[in-house]
Amino acid sequence: MEDRFWAADTLMFWALGTGDLTGVGKWLATMEACLTHIPNNETEQFALLMKKMLFAGTRNRPVQVQKCYSQARKIALMSPEKGRILEYNYAHCLFKLHDYGAAEKILYPLIAEYYKILGLKIPDVLFKKAVEVVGKLAPTSSIDDAKHLADTLDLTAQVLNAQNEPSGMCRIHACKFYGIADAISSAVRVGQDFVDESLVRGDLVSAREMFENMLLPLLRERKMLGPWVDVHAQYAVVLAYDGEIEQARTLMQSLEPMAGDDKDLSAQLKGQREIIEAIAEGKIELQSPQESEKHRVLRDRFFS
Repeated sequence: MEDRFWAADTLMFWALGTGDLTGVGKWLATMEACLTHIPNNETEQFALLMKKMLFAGTRNRPVQVQKCYSQARKIALMSPEKGRILEYNYAHCLFKLHDYGAAEKILYPLIAEYYKILGLKIPDVLFKKAVEVVGKLAPTSSIDDAKHLADTLDLTAQVLNAQNEPSGMCRIHACKFYGIADAISSAVRVGQDFVDESLVRGDLVSAREMFENMLLPLLRERKMLGPWVDVHAQYAVVLAYDGEIEQARTLMQSLEPMAGDDKDLSAQLKGQREIIEAIAEGKIELQSPQESEKHRVLRDRFFS
């Protein structure tokens, strides 16, 4: 029964991650049916409540989210680690429910707690490479702690952006901790999100530095072919914004053969080429860089 329970739990995890909720009701029913046959099932109860809470969040049901969250907190054997995971997932549900203020109140203390667990202070990470940060990690901390901190920073960035606020250093630090946790695909994704955010805010310098100091070296070092075309096409757009139109065009030409018969990728490259040409003709321009008062407060509070 335990194997069947955790198989259904895994299927639920994948479904929630992809957004394809087909079969979720059946898997939840399987987990509930198995639960009654598992002795000392506090861990399984916790897992079931977590999945129910996340599912309720995707269906915009705040009452159910709150109910599952409250029940999960009452599980007697819940460890501090499980407590942190619960808080993160609750904040994720609040984000889905557009309750951004409540999500922030959970995420900021959680970030501080993970930094403490890892034995780090913000200056240990600020403007440091991931390899430099590794040497300062507390011996009692784990790779999972680094991954959870990265997830929390990433979610915080999304919460801030949803309120039209910049994420400060959240995504840069998330990239570093994803790298430390060897979650390289996540590091690349968050790095690209940082570039998109920087361009929206007119911060071309930060966008280019993210590529040249982090993303491109990471792709070369790890020999990552999967995101190669996507990342370099995005870099070409940044080059165009920076006035290097011919270099951008040359880079795009070099990427064309890599698309092969992939129609979606070919369409994506076509779209990027059109953006580059629109930039060249002056039809698209970056807005002037700006920094809100709230961003300054957040920066000074968490990243100074």
